[in-house]
Amino acid sequence: MTRLRILSLLFFILLFVATCATRPMGVYHLVKKDETLWRIAKTYNTDIDTIVEANNLPNRETVEEGSLLFIPGAEAIVSVTPPAATKEEAVTEPVEKKAVAKTVMKKPVPEKKKTTTVAKEDTSSKARFIWPIKGEVSSKFGLHSDGMRRNNGIKIEGKEGAGVIASAAGTVILSGPLKYYGETVIIKHSSNYRTVYSNLKKRLVAEGHVVKKGQQIALLGREEKSGRERLYFEIRYKNNAKNPLQYLH
Repeated sequence: MTRLRILSLLFFILLFVATCATRPMGVYHLVKKDETLWRIAKTYNTDIDTIVEANNLPNRETVEEGSLLFIPGAEAIVSVTPPAATKEEAVTEPVEKKAVAKTVMKKPVPEKKKTTTVAKEDTSSKARFIWPIKGEVSSKFGLHSDGMRRNNGIKIEGKEGAGVIASAAGTVILSGPLKYYGETVIIKHSSNYRTVYSNLKKRLVAEGHVVKKGQQIALLGREEKSGRERLYFEIRYKNNAKNPLQYLH
């Protein structure tokens, strides 16, 4: 065993001993490549906010590879398995790249115009999302009235059992229960967008499924705490929460 490994081992032992007296029972999880807070929270059957607060993270959006996270209440370290790429993704990506290459060969575009084209693509994405369910918005995006808490999405009233549809075409990257969020589906879209659907009664899609815009992906359920029949919905761009009301049409 090298000197560096011995020092690292001693450090983690001292860290564990020092925190046992002040922190609740739990385990330390070493973040590996491609792991996200969403998936780590799901694996340990907890919620993102609990992990963020326990580790004093600056935000709930990203976590760095190689960092050590304390998971309160966990009894054992669990391996986090990232969703496997689907055959559709493997086939579609090369085709899209070839199409772009052909366009460039036929009509060369100056470097400055490329930047303008990308910006327009991101802006036009706002018109791409449709309402996942019809109903009144009872909780809006942003800070609560107390100025302390923040909503990363909106809550849409509905009836239990009503169909929830995909707001845009994409690939399901998470389908399962999350503590405090209930049954949840997350869809990855093109141009670095993702949508989140929570408080579901039943999920109709699994991880890796490719869904079409408007395709039914779940049935609406109730909130765990309030028991209200409403969908929790988020739109994220590059993992940053955006106001869905500015994107939905």
